[in-house]
Amino acid sequence: LSKLVSSVKNVQSFELFLSYNSKLHHTNDFEISEKALVLRRAQYFHIDLQLKQDYDPNRDKIVYELTFGYLKPKTHQLTVSIQVREKVKFEIKNREWDARIYHVEKKKISTLVYIPPNAPVGQWTLNFRVSQRDVSSFETATRSMYILFNPWSPDDEVYIKNDDDRKEYVLNNVGSYFQGTAESFYGRRWFFAQNREDVFLSVIFILEKNWPFNLKPSERGSAVQLSRALSAWTNVNDDDGVLVGKWSEPYAPYYSPMQWTGSAKILTNYSNTAGYPVMYAQCWVFALVLTTICRTLGIPSRAVTNFASAHDTDKSLTVDSYFDSDGSFLQEVSRDSIWNFHVWTEAWMKRNDLRPEYSGWQVIDATPQEKSQELYRAGPASVKAVKNGDTSIAHDLPFVYAEVNADVYNWVWDGKRKSFFLSEAITDHIGPLIVTSRKNSVYVNEYEDITNNYKYQEGTIEERESFTNALKNLKLRPAGVTRSVSPTRIKIRSQVRKKLLFGATLVVLYSVKNKLDEEVVVNLLVEVFSVLGEKLNLLTKINESAKLAPNQKKSFKTEVEPDVYMDKLDALSTLRVVITSKEDNSSHIVRREHNVIVKPSGLTLSAEDEVIAGQVFELKVAFTNPKKKSLRNCEFGIEGSNYGPNEVHYKLIKKRETIQFTKPIKIRKPGIQIFEVNLVCEKFPNVFASKRVLVTGHSETSDGKRPHLVEI
Repeated sequence: LSKLVSSVKNVQSFELFLSYNSKLHHTNDFEISEKALVLRRAQYFHIDLQLKQDYDPNRDKIVYELTFGYLKPKTHQLTVSIQVREKVKFEIKNREWDARIYHVEKKKISTLVYIPPNAPVGQWTLNFRVSQRDVSSFETATRSMYILFNPWSPDDEVYIKNDDDRKEYVLNNVGSYFQGTAESFYGRRWFFAQNREDVFLSVIFILEKNWPFNLKPSERGSAVQLSRALSAWTNVNDDDGVLVGKWSEPYAPYYSPMQWTGSAKILTNYSNTAGYPVMYAQCWVFALVLTTICRTLGIPSRAVTNFASAHDTDKSLTVDSYFDSDGSFLQEVSRDSIWNFHVWTEAWMKRNDLRPEYSGWQVIDATPQEKSQELYRAGPASVKAVKNGDTSIAHDLPFVYAEVNADVYNWVWDGKRKSFFLSEAITDHIGPLIVTSRKNSVYVNEYEDITNNYKYQEGTIEERESFTNALKNLKLRPAGVTRSVSPTRIKIRSQVRKKLLFGATLVVLYSVKNKLDEEVVVNLLVEVFSVLGEKLNLLTKINESAKLAPNQKKSFKTEVEPDVYMDKLDALSTLRVVITSKEDNSSHIVRREHNVIVKPSGLTLSAEDEVIAGQVFELKVAFTNPKKKSLRNCEFGIEGSNYGPNEVHYKLIKKRETIQFTKPIKIRKPGIQIFEVNLVCEKFPNVFASKRVLVTGHSETSDGKRPHLVEI
């Protein structure tokens, strides 16, 4: 396909050097680069023309014509015409297109075309026209090509200097993200698969499908404008985007968010159905699909997890939680919330619209939480601006700032005054840990702590100055001026295991101490919830009472049997334990919270450690049901670096039953291959296992075609 005989009158053939140009542009990992030109802007590429007669510069006129967009109205198209002349070097002026003939050998003309660093990103059509003095009209030959951002070029706004960063955040098609809590979290594998032809074309489809909501061609050349649009197009809200969000069961007959282990099936399902939204997603799915889209288009990107992430609904930079007079959480009154974790995308770009120091990593978030300029989207928000509390700049800085550094206000109902009063203000609960996958790591649990990129250390003067600055930029008064908090009179200490094996008893140890100089009666409430997204489902509550002399301490132990929680967990399997103390005849309360990750076991994955490229090997899967009840509607999802995804279904796995199956696999490319098996059943925690396999052998060779050597 790289050499096409044309019907053009004056041209016998042309050569696009697909293999050579793709290596030059760092696009040779894309499968589609074997069929079409995949190029990066701020770079040149080679084209050879074979004329039907010897080239005569005084007679022959060559024009390359490039048209941006596919099936777009003319208002969204852009056509560039470049006359190709013999010249020693490019004449790059004002970020314009350029082309030159650098070698002539009778009928054969070798040319170079320069793509400017602000060229719109997406699908283009390449036409070339050759006219001679004795021919009255131009003749045309057509070929499709794709232009991407170029993080290798200092002239491109997405340029990132370190080659390891480019390999990790642009080329790496496998990564990880993190779930759980700040005290107990774990890594999950994700297969971006941006190198696959069907994924690449699905991303192009997303760009082309959205022309009614689209950007002008000039804006499609802006990483800021395009990434902001992509954060909207990744969710279904407003514009029939890729994914539908859902945060609680039931998910059937569609996919649970926990069933996805990669982007390929999501993106190809979307494009194969002409843009029918895919169901269902939660924050990590939105973020990882958006990361895939960015990497495909050449924007360096990574998934970031923020633990104890705030959802501030009113731009107050506070999370306001409301409680009844006995300390019970009033979920229906509390509009703000705190996620155990939230995942978004960071994209690397220059911010020409902001001060220079605010370039670099930017938050873009596709999870539909709050509207931004009438659409569900967020960002790009400069991470450095977040740290400084510069909430007055574009885009969506107040929302992102609150996610990582809001203060928590607990309001308690006062039955006598018939109003809520501020019982407790907590300044260090939100965003205690922010992580991303470690570069060059093949192990799923290796992470990089990037908390200091977003915020100053809690308890420091700089952190409070940042918070005050954020309030001032929003014209809000500092909380200390308008609100006061009662001093702590009762001290609570509590201890709960951070991880719990599925089926084990949950043990809660806690103690209360009277810090007053008088006797006091303390009412204690222990609540255990299952965490379902932003919502809490109360499983059980235990009441205790203690009469404490001055400075007396008393300890308690509460046990929660597995039958209380085993059938009430969602796939993320998180419990929240809340211990509340309240003085008798007083409205003052003290609360302590613990999150517990419940992890099942019993899934194993095995294969040979080393296999040969192109030969079949077996991946063996085994699972034992740990419950005393049958599991229903189970799906084993199987995906690898260059395999799948595939599914194996079981309608029923009986209590304590062990099931086994084998999948034959053939990988044609050598290198380390990572496989993941992901099991999802109704009313059962998600369980998964990974296996690394070394595939040995020789890489496939290129077509061997090279243009005439030239010094650029």
